[in-house]
Amino acid sequence: MENRTELALSDVKSENSRRSIPLLRGICADLEAWRNVQRRDIERIGADVFAHPEMVLTNEFGGLIEPRTLSDYYHAILKAADLPHFTFHALRHTFATRALEQGMDAKTLSTLLGHYSVAFTLDTYTHVLDDQKRSEMARLEALFSNL
Repeated sequence: MENRTELALSDVKSENSRRSIPLLRGICADLEAWRNVQRRDIERIGADVFAHPEMVLTNEFGGLIEPRTLSDYYHAILKAADLPHFTFHALRHTFATRALEQGMDAKTLSTLLGHYSVAFTLDTYTHVLDDQKRSEMARLEALFSNL
């Protein structure tokens, strides 16, 4: 028996998963450039054959990319960039950590991540807030030492 992955499109797992996420201009430009590559692929093979033109991540025929293939691409990118191995999901945690470090409020971050509650977001990323607590207390110390 072969190891095969069945790819299926389904609805989101919760209503919090359905959300609008504003993107940075640079990311929008990169996505538009990728969309142009997909359009060229559609023209090359014929629009009636292109399986999923609405998708961002497709193979050269517009089909869905198998998760193992996407993982292989991801690891090749890490290697080419001389970055250490870390999971794809770690990108989500890195985003959340950096957002908190830059002062994004927890409610906004929780909404962007699709978490069911701000408490869950804060519980997951408390280590970031510990650094912020020390920094904020240092600011208070500076204020009180000037009195």
